[in-house]
Amino acid sequence: MRIHRFLFTTTLVSFLALGGCSVFTDAPPLQNYILLAPEIQTNEPPLLLHLQVMPVDVGTGLDTTRIAFIDNDVQMNYLVDSRWVQPLPDMLQLLWIQALKQSGLGVSVGSDTDGELADHVIHITASTFNAFRNHDGSIVVRVHYEVVVTAPLTRKVLSVDDSASEQTISASTPSPEELVNAFNKANIQAMNDLAKKLAVDLRN
Repeated sequence: MRIHRFLFTTTLVSFLALGGCSVFTDAPPLQNYILLAPEIQTNEPPLLLHLQVMPVDVGTGLDTTRIAFIDNDVQMNYLVDSRWVQPLPDMLQLLWIQALKQSGLGVSVGSDTDGELADHVIHITASTFNAFRNHDGSIVVRVHYEVVVTAPLTRKVLSVDDSASEQTISASTPSPEELVNAFNKANIQAMNDLAKKLAVDLRN
């Protein structure tokens, strides 16, 4: 997947949207953002495995292009005029495929449409992929993944792992760049941690 540059043309994000609808009639143009895939280094010889990455499951309210924002652990809102460039499950599946391809964990890594040659099937869940505003006004971006590896024919569970990461933003109204950078840092850390665990599982 070709990595696109972030598109930033506004300097502030307004958090006055509920359900993704702006209260302004002269709202700025919609901005689309994409996350970066981490460069995963395993420092081991490639495994002679064909890996199939299934569509990523996501938590409630995250199956959308909208960027989720939760105030004080109470209600999920969505950022005004900011979207992921693709629905989150699709974007995360592409990120995982790209990261695992360059990691050397297998001779091939593909989507659910490439499953005939699969040796292992990888099921990933992103149960948390949100920005949260705390009571003190600070904002935390949290990412939590779980991966389940199964056999392609028997569906026997071969391994289960998880990882979590978070990034804190001190500003109460961060710019789009600050917010997406926090998502990137949290996501890259969580993906790296989980990929290392996955590498151990696959080699065993």
